[in-house]
Amino acid sequence: MKPNISNALKLLVSYFCILILGTFLCAILYTIYILCTNLVAGQTLSIFDLSLFVKGAIIFAPVVMSLSGMFMIFYLIRHSSASWLHLTLYCLLYASSWIILMPLCFSLENRVLKAQIEDEIFINEEKPIVSPDYFRKNLNCVYLYSDVTDENLVSGMCIEISRGEGEVHTFKNMAVLPTNEIFVDSIIQETMGLPRLVSDVLRYGDSILAISREAALRGFLNWLCFASMGLALMAVAGSRHLSSWRIVNVIVILFLTFGILTFNVINYEQSFITPIQLYFNSYLEKFIKIGNPFLMVCNFLLAIILFVIGLVIDIKRKKEIKGQAK
Repeated sequence: MKPNISNALKLLVSYFCILILGTFLCAILYTIYILCTNLVAGQTLSIFDLSLFVKGAIIFAPVVMSLSGMFMIFYLIRHSSASWLHLTLYCLLYASSWIILMPLCFSLENRVLKAQIEDEIFINEEKPIVSPDYFRKNLNCVYLYSDVTDENLVSGMCIEISRGEGEVHTFKNMAVLPTNEIFVDSIIQETMGLPRLVSDVLRYGDSILAISREAALRGFLNWLCFASMGLALMAVAGSRHLSSWRIVNVIVILFLTFGILTFNVINYEQSFITPIQLYFNSYLEKFIKIGNPFLMVCNFLLAIILFVIGLVIDIKRKKEIKGQAK
């Protein structure tokens, strides 16, 4: 088998490995995290929940698909001798992710949700009852629950630690202490709460998912308009040979990928770009009546620029290789 065809098949295998392993890992992490949020001090942690795993796989499959292009570009950087066959295959695989697979995932997610509602199949979302006899800190007080009712009302004592003497008060049938995140128990939150940076990244990813889901459910044409972001992300491959140093190329790809994602997210939210977007949309909506015309044009222009840069770099690189061969 010729080396080019062999490497192209490796790229194809790598693509499916990225999708399968990436989705599996995200689903596992999602399952563990949700189980931890429902954990109560003194309880045994459930290691696995199939319904949560399936839900995590459905939720995160589109995320993995949208980032699969970046990982395939890393493969192309690693195999610097990759030909136009590899680049063409990369474009076909990544385009199929955006045009076919991602809408199917959102459609499946919507169908599963409808089936749950119609069949009254729900994951148990009732808050577990917190355990007594544990000290829990909240602001300037430390609480000790001596009794917990079936309605999650607690009785016990409170020690004010803001004062030097530590005054003690008792309470009865009080609501459970609120937590800052989705954790049920404040003790678990203190131990397993995510760092601020990770929480911000997850909120950022959740925004992208919500926008993607809404675009997919509005219809195929609306999705194609939104998928202009995918075209811009695909064009990032044009920068894979920007430098002779692979690490520099990897950093450039990372910067461009997350830069494009961020630019698209802020265009769907109130931001400093909103006045500019509204101004241009007032003219562009006369010609493009679907989606966000300003963002579509920006994505297309960015894709063209990156494709042209990549074409110039590849032509120049080929000439250099031919010159060295002589």
